[in-house]
Amino acid sequence: MYPPMLRHFTHLLRDEYGLTSSQQIDIYKKVGMFLCILAHGKGYRQVTTIFNHSLQTVCQFFKEVLRAVMSLSERIIRPTHNYNDGVEPHKPDPNKHPLFQDCIGAIDGTHVRAMLPRHERVNFIGRKGIPTQNLLAACDFNLCFTFVLVGYTGNMHDARILAHAIYSPEIEFPQPATGKYYLVDFDFAHRPGYMAPYKGSDILHSSCRNVIERAFGVLKQRWKILDRMHSYLFPTQLSDYFLPTSMTFHNLLTLSRGRSRTDRRELTDALTPTHSMRARPE
Repeated sequence: MYPPMLRHFTHLLRDEYGLTSSQQIDIYKKVGMFLCILAHGKGYRQVTTIFNHSLQTVCQFFKEVLRAVMSLSERIIRPTHNYNDGVEPHKPDPNKHPLFQDCIGAIDGTHVRAMLPRHERVNFIGRKGIPTQNLLAACDFNLCFTFVLVGYTGNMHDARILAHAIYSPEIEFPQPATGKYYLVDFDFAHRPGYMAPYKGSDILHSSCRNVIERAFGVLKQRWKILDRMHSYLFPTQLSDYFLPTSMTFHNLLTLSRGRSRTDRRELTDALTPTHSMRARPE
C-alpha cells in the first residue's frame, strides 16, 4: 500500500469510524500492525517483536482497527447503485466480449484455510483434503468484489450457497434485473439471471468469467492471512472479520491503483454511504 493511500485510509477510519491515537501508540502504528497481520500472515507474537509492544497492546489495537474496517466494509463490498443499467464496472469490454453485453459480473466460490480443533475438522474437510471454509463471491469487471457470503463448511457445494443467497430474505443479494445475468461455472445451474457455460461457447464464456478467478488470485496473493491462518477463534476466521476486511482493502486498492479522474470518481462513489450488499449466513 502506497503512503498516500495509507494516509487516506487511516484518515477515513479516524474521521468517520472513530479510530483514534492513544497515549502509547499513534493511529498510523495501529493500522500498520493490522496490515502486518493481514498482508504478511504474522501472528500476534511476531508483531510484538516487530513493533516492540506487549502482546496485550497488539491484541487490543488490532481489534480496534478490525472493528473500524468492518464498518467500512459495509460501504465498500457492494455494486454501484445502478449496476443493472449497463454502467462500465458492470459491463465487459465490448471489443473483447461482444456476446456478453448484458452481463453484470461473475460469481464463483473459493476455499480459505480454516484452523480448527481436531474434533471439529471433519465437516470442514472437502475436496482439498484439509479443513477449509467455503465462500461465495461476486465481482464486477473492475476486479472489485460486490458481494460475499462466507461461513460455510468446506464440503458444502457452491450451488447450495448461491441458492441460500438468492432465496434467503435475510441476505441482501444484488439480484440481476430481467435480461441481465451473472456468469457462473459448471457447478451452478443454467437459469435466468445466471449463465453457465454450454457447448460451443466454453472458451468465450470462460474468458469473460475469468474475472472472478483473477480477483480471487489477487486477493489471496496480496493478503497472506487467508493462506496462513493462525489459531484465532473460528468466528474471527469467518465472514465477520478477516475475509470482508481483506476484500475491503482489495477493493480500495483496486479503485485507487490508477490516478485518472475516472478512478478517483469510482473511489469517491464507493465511499458514498449507502445500504450494505454484504451478507452473513444465519
